[in-house]
Amino acid sequence: MHLGKTTKVRLHKLVKETLKNQKNFDYTNPEIQRNIAEYGVLVEGKLIKNRLEWVYFHQHIQIDWPKRDHGNFDDVKILQETGEYLILYKPPGIVVQAGSGHQQDNLVEWLVKNVPSQKKFNTESYPTRGLVHRLDKLTQGVLLVAKDEQSLAFFQKQFRERQVQKKYFALLEGELTHDYHIKNYQSRNKANPVKNKFFWSKQQALAYDEKSRYAESYFRPHYICRELSQTIAEVEIKTGRMHQIRLQAQAINHAVVGDPKYSKIQADIPKTAIQTADKFDTGLFKKKTSIIHNINKREFLELKLSLFGQTDFCLLSNKLKLKTPSGENLEVKYY
Repeated sequence: MHLGKTTKVRLHKLVKETLKNQKNFDYTNPEIQRNIAEYGVLVEGKLIKNRLEWVYFHQHIQIDWPKRDHGNFDDVKILQETGEYLILYKPPGIVVQAGSGHQQDNLVEWLVKNVPSQKKFNTESYPTRGLVHRLDKLTQGVLLVAKDEQSLAFFQKQFRERQVQKKYFALLEGELTHDYHIKNYQSRNKANPVKNKFFWSKQQALAYDEKSRYAESYFRPHYICRELSQTIAEVEIKTGRMHQIRLQAQAINHAVVGDPKYSKIQADIPKTAIQTADKFDTGLFKKKTSIIHNINKREFLELKLSLFGQTDFCLLSNKLKLKTPSGENLEVKYY
């Protein structure tokens, strides 16, 4: 985009070009527009909050907006390392791979700078280097990283064929008193692409989007605090879909505590979705939990802190179990 001195442009376009020239990639186009409306831009000392205001390229503008939170990379830990792989702890708030607003501050770039084996991967064929799987920005916990292409292919095959045991701890709203086995479909939300949409019915899902994908998880409550009306549950996922646990938790009206995207209570679960036998392709399968620990508020908050640390969003990937290329059983537990 070439802008001459007398070029007249809308304010949001000038802001975008200015940030680009400053090599500031922290803000996406929608964020630029939202931030102009919320915080404004100083144009020759005058505060303007209308993104469609006409301005000139030669005018001096000042952008003073809150910085995007990239997370604390000092908290990334290598938990285990061999010649074939390494196990990382990813803190909450860190994006795994490059994207809008996170071109430099992401875990892949951290790996390239801190793990020599990651530099050997061809960036065109392996843009995420040796990362075997991913976690959402807000989710914390264990990640598996391969050190070479052969190991990466070996591990990814197990994930693809659902041979990997993956477990999480989640702090949920409300008192979850049953084991829940959830089998559903989900798709990108067409009205809001940064979110996913939940379907109990395969037919409804495919009618909405033929690219809808199957998702399956087990929710098992461990600790309940009646004073806070919250539950610490173990969640084992059989598939690895985007926002899977968060979306399913919302669907059963037990959203992950602190979830900014999926915190609203859903409507009642359709009677047709509640099943009694796992032979059905989709549904909610309930089973009375054998052991639930009811603990007081102080004990519950101490346990929450030990599991999730000082964070508002409470979802922790704490266990991986699979085979290594050497044929050994690998079991990683973060807590």
